[in-house]
Amino acid sequence: MKTDGDCIMTDQGNKLKLLYLKELFEERTDGEHEITIKDMQAYLDGYGISADRRTLYQDIETLQFYGMDIDHEKNRAGLSAAEPGI
Repeated sequence: MKTDGDCIMTDQGNKLKLLYLKELFEERTDGEHEITIKDMQAYLDGYGISADRRTLYQDIETLQFYGMDIDHEKNRAGLSAAEPGI
């Protein structure tokens, strides 16, 4: 696996990034608890995965296409996933 320092830089790392983001939204956000892009970057950094802001917005779109109900507006800093069943 290629790494850049401790950061995962492979297709496998990109796939894991989506799974970690899904987990982050499901476990740490809801209608009352939001996260920021910087929070997402710090969370992924804990797994050795780096991501820029633009890529994270693309990942959010991918998760929404997958069916996740992620609430975000361009003028708001935080993002959250709706609680299951809502």
